[in-house]
Amino acid sequence: METRENNSLSASIRDRLRAVPVIAWMVLMALLLRLAVIPFNSYLFEDLMDAQHIHAWEQGNVARALLAGHGFGSPFVSTQPSAIMPPVYPLIVAFFFRLFGIHTAQSIFAIHAFDCLINALACIPVFLLARRGFGPRTALWAGWAWAFFPNGIYFSAAWAWSTHLLLLCLLWLLYFVQDMERSPRLGLWAGFGLLAGFTALTEPSILIVIPFLLLLAEWRLARAGKRWLLPGLAASLTLAAAISPWLIREALVFHRFIPMRDSMGLEMWMGNNGNSLHWTSDAHHPLHDASELAEYNAGELAYMDHKARQASAYIHAHPAWYAWMCARRAV
Repeated sequence: METRENNSLSASIRDRLRAVPVIAWMVLMALLLRLAVIPFNSYLFEDLMDAQHIHAWEQGNVARALLAGHGFGSPFVSTQPSAIMPPVYPLIVAFFFRLFGIHTAQSIFAIHAFDCLINALACIPVFLLARRGFGPRTALWAGWAWAFFPNGIYFSAAWAWSTHLLLLCLLWLLYFVQDMERSPRLGLWAGFGLLAGFTALTEPSILIVIPFLLLLAEWRLARAGKRWLLPGLAASLTLAAAISPWLIREALVFHRFIPMRDSMGLEMWMGNNGNSLHWTSDAHHPLHDASELAEYNAGELAYMDHKARQASAYIHAHPAWYAWMCARRAV
């Protein structure tokens, strides 16, 4: 009698497990794998909580400035306002700092666990995009491939950055665009614009992709004889409304129009100053070079303008070197 009850209970458990959608198992397995890697990240639990190295984490520096009441401060060792980092991820880091303490083991672990969750949730749009384009069998392979993908596991557990949230948002944008190509519903298009705005405030580089996605969807609606102008306007206006508070803040603080972030000059110079050993020159970054930091502390915008002039001058003086480095980076 007891054996029958145990068999019946086991069968019931198996039936319940089978009822769980496979996509949920993908996300769960992906999350567990990523969380399991976090304790092996020595950089996480040593350098980020070491007073000698803590300044090297830009996102954490902005979050600390937010909690100190300084607004969106510099990602370097400085108290001045900054437009280098977009706002979304520093706000997320600040939330965990508020809950668990600034640069504590608990807060750093929580931030990485959040990244692992976001990265694991990417299994859902990967699965859905593959199923829509190639069928259920390919969707299973694609979803499980992302769950076990070594780079996805490593970077989510080791690198506290906005990259993981950007990935998830971009995948959903691609999924929604496929619906927009068939439907002119204003709510769908406005929702896309809102998500695109949130993604741009996470990582502004996404704004290079958004216009092409909108134009493609509009072109396909027009080809199908459906209205396309009003949906396109709805998406564009929603996107503009989402990012405008950040642009207004930058204009008020710096008295200049800044297209999302102001660090282009530094990025150009970091990669174009004659150093051919690597893609960039971290040793000359303000986080690692005292003289560069001193120049930066004299004013962020002036520093970025100076770096842009230096980079442009070097590129014009060494066009062959620049062409070679561009090809090398592309490869």
